[in-house]
Amino acid sequence: MTTVAVRGLTLAVDSQVTCSGVKTGSTIKWCKMPKRLGGGYMAGTGEFADVVRFLSVFGECDPLKGVEAIHIKDGGELVIYEKGMPISAPTGIEFQAIGSGWELALGAMEMGASAESAVKVASKYCVYTGGEIHVLTVEPNRVDLE
Repeated sequence: MTTVAVRGLTLAVDSQVTCSGVKTGSTIKWCKMPKRLGGGYMAGTGEFADVVRFLSVFGECDPLKGVEAIHIKDGGELVIYEKGMPISAPTGIEFQAIGSGWELALGAMEMGASAESAVKVASKYCVYTGGEIHVLTVEPNRVDLE
């Protein structure tokens, strides 16, 4: 699985790949979304092959699979996907997290941590979270491509 955390306009996601409880490598678990879908970035958690398919062919995920994703659109609108189905996030939330270390990340952000620091905390305690942390920032009218 993985951990994705969002605070404000910043999304952080780890890169560890795990198979049957064994760390097997790392990969990018996010994609830049096209303007026609709101722009911004989307990051996913769940079985690796399902996440890759969901991110690469947006919306064509078997809804019975356990894919969760967060899409932070240009302008900051947040959409959460559970089992491949979109659920609009409540407006006015300051932070959100999904994935295997979501409770750890939410707790860290409640104590003031950034999205990146929250994923670091999850990496420390959750065996399914780790590796390089990718940090992406969406601004109200433009996307930072770092």
